[in-house]
Formats: sequence, structure tokens, C-alpha cells
Amino acid sequence: MKITIIGGGSYAWVKNLVSDFLVEDFFNGSELCLMDINQNNLNDVSALCLKLCKLASVKLKITSTTNLDESLNGSDYVIVSVALGGWAACEQDHMIGRKYGYSNLKGHDIGAAGFARTIRHVPFMVHIARKMEKYCPHAKLMNVTNPLIANTRSVNEYSSI
Repeated sequence: MKITIIGGGSYAWVKNLVSDFLVEDFFNGSELCLMDINQNNLNDVSALCLKLCKLASVKLKITSTTNLDESLNGSDYVIVSVALGGWAACEQDHMIGRKYGYSNLKGHDIGAAGFARTIRHVPFMVHIARKMEKYCPHAKLMNVTNPLIANTRSVNEYSSI
């Protein structure tokens, strides 16, 4: 089984997910492909994952790449956890509303911040889904990127994934 994590260089997210995989026999022998556009983060997280794997009885094959097509090729599951533009963009999303007197009380799903994040993330999610149609058409997509509803609805509307 091949599981791809797009956003695989995430310091906050990936180590916890891999730790969960390493205590479940279901994942034994699986390939975990970490994909990220930030090579430095990807190197750091990959090294950490390899260290975690050495301590576990469940064996995972850890691979990493900055190439989206390569990461998707033959995947059975694709997990997307990205923040396009990083923290700077997230902060800016909230500041836009505040500039005009609106506070965003509910994270990244609604209001000015939700709108700005939607504009950035929906096209990317549809792009991933269309790549999946080509490289892993039977794979399951698991999205944890906000705004969840807008991303999921767009993938369902504009792809066969």
C-alpha cells in the first residue's frame, strides 16, 4: 500500500501521523511518500520519520520528493495537508478583515479569512484531484486542509475523485 502525504514537510502534522501509523499493524510494509515543495523541511521531516521507523516494530518504507506527479504515481491513499502561502498568508487573511472592521472568529472557513483561503486552496485541490485521475485514479483522497467544505465540494464537482 502506498500512502502519499502532500504537505509532507510539515513539522506540526507529519510526525504525529507517522507515529500513529507505526503502532498499527495494518500499515506494516507500506510505503509512505512525503511530498513537499520545501526541500529543507522535507529533508528534516523525512529524517525524523526514518528515526521513528527504526524504533517501531511496524515497518514503513519512507520516501520523499518535491515532484507531485512522482508522489501520486501508484498511490492508494493521498492525504493533503497544506497551507499555501504559509503562516504569512494565513495572518494576512485575518488582517484583511480587521482592516475593514471585521474580526474572523471562526478560523479559516468563513469570513474574509475563509474567502481568501478558499481562493488560494480550491484551485490547488482541484489540480491535485486531476493529477490523481491520471496517476492514481482509484486512490482515496483525504483532505485536512481548510476550508474543508469548499475544498471537498470543489474536488467532488470538478473531478472524478
